[in-house]
Amino acid sequence: YILDWGDAPHDPGLQSLESLMQERLLPALEILHAREGTYAAIGYCMGGTLLAGAAAQRPPGLTQAVFLAAPWDFHGGD
Repeated sequence: YILDWGDAPHDPGLQSLESLMQERLLPALEILHAREGTYAAIGYCMGGTLLAGAAAQRPPGLTQAVFLAAPWDFHGGD
């Protein structure tokens, strides 16, 4: 499965990290759990950072998570 974040500037559901996590990512993981049972997830770039936040909430079924090129320090400069 691939989760496409859509067009953030024009989508009210993507205007904050909290709404993105609570209204998009965690519900998607719940659907994945309902369909597949256990699953592993890979997040790339901001998807990795968001997946790390979701994984910290221990969604049911998530057994492994990989975070590729996931930014963390947004004030670290160039």
